[in-house]
Amino acid sequence: MNHSFVNLTNHPSVRWSDAQRRAALEYGPIRDLPFPAISERDMLEDLSRLAADYLEKIKAFENPVVLIQGEAVFSYRLVRLLEQAGIPALAAVSRRQVQETVLPDGTTQKTAYFVFEGFRLYW
Repeated sequence: MNHSFVNLTNHPSVRWSDAQRRAALEYGPIRDLPFPAISERDMLEDLSRLAADYLEKIKAFENPVVLIQGEAVFSYRLVRLLEQAGIPALAAVSRRQVQETVLPDGTTQKTAYFVFEGFRLYW
């Protein structure tokens, strides 16, 4: 059965690696759904209401599978709703590589690279 792969993150699929794009396409066409802007002033009730709104947006896609990563409380609320609705929710799995460089002034610069390794179901 073909799915719609819903990308609910802060990272549009056009910026993904080829490996991540290929892995997503195994589920079906990729549909970017921008992650909502969440304020530090939002209350739990606000996030719960927003999660319910996003569940309805997700249900509009044909047979959705959702990659969801972002603000933790909103993500948690939505993942629970997705599970209750029987809609698979995924997280991207990556390997973190760090490169350290000592600069001429003696300071150290760290650069982190994240190498896509696959998707993992939340439950």
